[in-house]
Amino acid sequence: MRLDWPPGLTVDTTGLARLTGGPGLRLSPPAVVVGPLGADQPVWHQQNFEAAPDEISADFQADQISCGWRHQVTEDSWEVRAWVRNRRTEPITLDRALLELVPGAATGWAWVWPAAATGLMALSGADTSNQTEDRPSDRWLIGLRLRQGELWPLQSVAGSASPSPAAASAQWLWLAPGLTLGPGQMTVFSLQGRRYQSWAEIAGLLPAWLPALAVEPGGVVEFDQPDAAFTSQRGQLTDADGRIIVSGQGLVEIEAVVENKRWRLDTAFAIPPQLPLAQWAVDWLDPYWPADQVAAGLVLATQSVNDERVWDEVVTVLADRAGERLAALAAGTATPGDGEIGLLLAGLAATGWTFEGDQADLVVAALVVAGSRAGVGLGFAHAWVIGLLHGRDPAPLRRLMAQVAAQRLVPEPVAELEWATVTGQAWEASALSELMLVLGAGLPGSLLELRPAAAHDRMAPDAGTTLPGKALKLPLAAALTTLADRPAIAPDRVARAVAVAAILPDQARLTEDWPMSLRQAAQQASWRLQAQPPEPGVWAWLALAQWHRADG
Repeated sequence: MRLDWPPGLTVDTTGLARLTGGPGLRLSPPAVVVGPLGADQPVWHQQNFEAAPDEISADFQADQISCGWRHQVTEDSWEVRAWVRNRRTEPITLDRALLELVPGAATGWAWVWPAAATGLMALSGADTSNQTEDRPSDRWLIGLRLRQGELWPLQSVAGSASPSPAAASAQWLWLAPGLTLGPGQMTVFSLQGRRYQSWAEIAGLLPAWLPALAVEPGGVVEFDQPDAAFTSQRGQLTDADGRIIVSGQGLVEIEAVVENKRWRLDTAFAIPPQLPLAQWAVDWLDPYWPADQVAAGLVLATQSVNDERVWDEVVTVLADRAGERLAALAAGTATPGDGEIGLLLAGLAATGWTFEGDQADLVVAALVVAGSRAGVGLGFAHAWVIGLLHGRDPAPLRRLMAQVAAQRLVPEPVAELEWATVTGQAWEASALSELMLVLGAGLPGSLLELRPAAAHDRMAPDAGTTLPGKALKLPLAAALTTLADRPAIAPDRVARAVAVAAILPDQARLTEDWPMSLRQAAQQASWRLQAQPPEPGVWAWLALAQWHRADG
């Protein structure tokens, strides 16, 4: 059923609301109810389903508990509403009521900031239904604000007090974990949405008092809220004349009570590596270290050129293993990681590779087999600068770049952007936009890339048929099945985006569409990455970003 609201909104009988050309949003009823006899998984029976041009709603019942959802539109707004009522004579406790994002027919973006008593969501996509050569697709951006209820990360009830942004799934809880309803009580959740013109407008929906939630090593987060109460299990809080100053290391959850409402804020305090990068490389000589991390180890080792022990004991061995890895990729006997060939180019260039003859053939063969340019532009940029510093003839590298450019490789906007930067080609505005989105655009919360269903090897189970008189059963296992690790942007991809930003000219602001400059967004992303458990590939890209920024 289609609601008359731009950019086009359809709602099916499962409650899945789809925006034309973009991701869908679905509210699931509670999957767990705890009463006097213990926990139970209710079987919800649909009692009513109504559809009108401006409103679609459904009601369900399970053993004297009722719930329902409604999508209502006006000329310029979209309201999403869900509710649960306890009709029993004793209290009940509810859990696992999910708000889920589902990929659409085309790749879309979604951003969710679940902060308990407050929350924001943005959905971005393009309507390609009437697209022609002369008429581009209509891009849209929908922002939704929490009006009633609470919004929680699913991980907050899965044993992780401070979940990594990299572990973000496409599901959240629209009921507070362990919410108890007395006899006759009702709880309501609602989101109010409308269309916005830019991500800068979306950022403007954040509370004015909210500081940046990602800070440099040794930095603090400061709240100017004298009437609020703050607590944190892992952070250190200091009261300075009514200003609450929070310090810590890594990912820290802060809870605040503002005007009798609970707020949950995930903060990232960047941590510098505990050991010199060179020492990491020494540790990676272990023969059992995964071969796909050799490139990262080589890059980090070559960033420590002042440590003679590293060059004597590590770089030579890692360079040999990196060469073997490149040969394996060229032969098709190994599968490359995201941007791995770019790291191999950067690391091998620092060890003296000139990329002539057999070396050039290996690079081209590896790229043809891998079918991707991810990270290659960055690798060439590093190789070019290294060559200039050592007085090498640039002609072989120029010939190799021309060979690679002639290959029909799978395009990726950020990879195309870095490649254009190295070769002097024009930048595409869409590539710059995707770069900002991969970096997170400086926004708190989780930014997800939702690709069409065909791009995934498995999907969350369908909610099933909900025709009147039929039962809808949501087993706990199904309710907990998420799209984790698919929509979340991988940390090494974010780190590569930081490195791409480092080789672009430093502009104060790309356009007025973004809440901050590209360089600022890259810095925020870098600090968030440094607050998470270290990964070799992530640190390798961050090391290259720092090297090029300092050199440039």
